[in-house]
Amino acid sequence: MRGKKCGGNPERMLCLNQKIFFDMLLPCLGSVIHVLARACIGESTVMANIKSQEKRIRTSERDRLKNISVKSRMKTYVKQAMAAIESKDAGKVKTTVPEALSEIDRAVSKGVIHANSGARKKSTLQRLAGSL
Repeated sequence: MRGKKCGGNPERMLCLNQKIFFDMLLPCLGSVIHVLARACIGESTVMANIKSQEKRIRTSERDRLKNISVKSRMKTYVKQAMAAIESKDAGKVKTTVPEALSEIDRAVSKGVIHANSGARKKSTLQRLAGSL
């Protein structure tokens, strides 16, 4: 029946597989729309029954936003340092590379990125800056 009209009836356009899919999908659409609406207004979609778990949800969301901020700041400084290295401007490299290294260290100390990842990023920056 795959790819053909169901039951040989030309008025029935959906195949059996498609009909089963839509029958399963339609009841879920209401909950999906509800979840999306709550996400748009900033409410959590998790329904915790335990008070400590409700607090954990709030703190983990706060920590997640903070981690995004720290990581974004680190990436901005690294991009500035890489741009200075590519432009081969020694003055800019001397100012931007130490700032980028400091931001990488800060992200590692806060646990936003793994220590080995930070070491790899710092090594790459120093190697490229040293080649000028």
